[in-house]
Amino acid sequence: MEISKVEIYTGDLKKLKAFYLETLGFSVIEQDRERFSVRAGTSELMFIQKSGNPFYHFAFNIPARYFHPAKEWIRSKVELNKENGEDEVYFRAFDADSFYFEDPCGNIIEFIGRSGNKSETVNSFSADQLLNISEINLTTHQVLKAAEELKKEGILGEEKTIHPQELNFVGEGEAFILLGPPERTWYFSTHQAEIHPVAIEVNQMKRVELDSSGDILIKNINGY
Repeated sequence: MEISKVEIYTGDLKKLKAFYLETLGFSVIEQDRERFSVRAGTSELMFIQKSGNPFYHFAFNIPARYFHPAKEWIRSKVELNKENGEDEVYFRAFDADSFYFEDPCGNIIEFIGRSGNKSETVNSFSADQLLNISEINLTTHQVLKAAEELKKEGILGEEKTIHPQELNFVGEGEAFILLGPPERTWYFSTHQAEIHPVAIEVNQMKRVELDSSGDILIKNINGY
């Protein structure tokens, strides 16, 4: 699965714009008074101004050989999140290494190294080395209903078992929608998941929208 674009909301657009454009050096795609978007490899990440304090968990894929340079690069700019005293984790099921940090509005960001030769290392990293958006959360009280809609649109396979009280990985390959209920604590964080609106464009064919009440709507893109 490919996540081509994600639209999320923030209560402080100015603060996030400074963080992503100036501190992290992302390339801007578009911007105005109410929104801005940045390039993350082959994906686009858009932030839209909204009242309140919405936050999300999202992840970026990076080549495995960049994992340690990326970790040091982020560490030089912001404190890394820890879990049980550790600031990175290996996921055997995905053969992937991850580390986590937060932006100024509390979004929980993960860098995942699961693509490429892990034995080959490089000395430096920048936002230009990001491959794409790897994960974005879809938090709702209606997990099973949302799963049925995703199945109807071919985004979730019929054989996939969904657990309504757990975090479910919807997708395949190196990109996933994280479908789960609110009030579960995010890994490498003290934040509990909350329902906030989000739009996710999948495979450049489907647009998955979640509103502030947790209802899901799926639209076709460009006539698909």
